[in-house]
Amino acid sequence: MKKIKIAILILFIISNCFSQTKEDFNNCAAEKFNLKDYLGAIEEFSKIIEIYPYDSMAYFDRGFVKETMLDYLGAIEDYSQQIIIDKNHIDSYFLRGILKNNLKDYNGAILDFNAVIKLETSNADAYYFRGNAKEELKQFKSALDDYGKAILVNATIPNYYLRSGNLKISTGLTESGCEDLKKYNEIATETEKVKIKSPCQ
Repeated sequence: MKKIKIAILILFIISNCFSQTKEDFNNCAAEKFNLKDYLGAIEEFSKIIEIYPYDSMAYFDRGFVKETMLDYLGAIEDYSQQIIIDKNHIDSYFLRGILKNNLKDYNGAILDFNAVIKLETSNADAYYFRGNAKEELKQFKSALDDYGKAILVNATIPNYYLRSGNLKISTGLTESGCEDLKKYNEIATETEKVKIKSPCQ
């Protein structure tokens, strides 16, 4: 019975993919993505782009599929094209910034997170990940400022305190760093909690 259901689903997808409207291409791409047919999903979004070259969301969606496939450079290229068409799309700046962080382009990541914060000053994750990039560049004071802003916007995320606390301790701000680690343990799950060692004891 399960095989029959899968076969019916595949037949439905195949019939759907013969349609030619943008909505049909989008639906077909989503179905292929859900089945982990990522190359097929990219093909469907590419069809939209071929017909509608200024459809910014098609670039974003195709970029997301490429990111899922760990094709970070390809994803960055699509997010960049989406931003050219729509300069106010926060998610493209944010995801491109994350990928640049992963590729160790920390200065480029900071620029993207700057853009996110300019568009949405209450985006705690943008402050946090910008802090990550600054920390990698050894801009420790500025990184701590960003971790503090992230916590100010959203005080419920354990990792904000963990990263802040560890950096403070490593730069000599022991008392404040230990307070951050204590707060981390207060709000983290049991499996996330860390054993606070010297110099916090």
